[in-house]
Amino acid sequence: MNWFYSGSLDFSGEQVYYDGIDSHNNDGEDYLRADLVPFIVPPVTAKSPFFAKLTLQSIWRTAVAALRQARAIYCLGYSMPLTDLTMRLFLASSISEEKVDICIVNLASDERIRERYETALPQPPASYTLPNDFLGDNDPIPHFATSLEQAAEGT
Repeated sequence: MNWFYSGSLDFSGEQVYYDGIDSHNNDGEDYLRADLVPFIVPPVTAKSPFFAKLTLQSIWRTAVAALRQARAIYCLGYSMPLTDLTMRLFLASSISEEKVDICIVNLASDERIRERYETALPQPPASYTLPNDFLGDNDPIPHFATSLEQAAEGT
């Protein structure tokens, strides 16, 4: 987690802070965010209160641009709940029309997770691949990371 805020229930207009990835090197600067909590947009139907923040609007615009250029998308630990309409519409409208490899990395082996992704993704399905390689794996994230390393090494 590298986005933080005060944790207030009424957070409209409140500052959201970014803590760069490199700052997690135990350099003693944890005190700078000691009174802050991670800023997470939960998988709920109504995300409008979150999008009142200009910071979040900017992050989502950047994400749309990145998804439109992506040739591979990795979804780690996200089951695409039916209630998360914003994310479903976001993916459907943001993924490139070119061929895209989409990899779901999730502990659950429930075929419904795959079906939820299929219904959320743009049609026709020939424009993307959706392998089951890391769906229902006992320890999916380390196995996924290992497979990426091996692919990069050409093994």
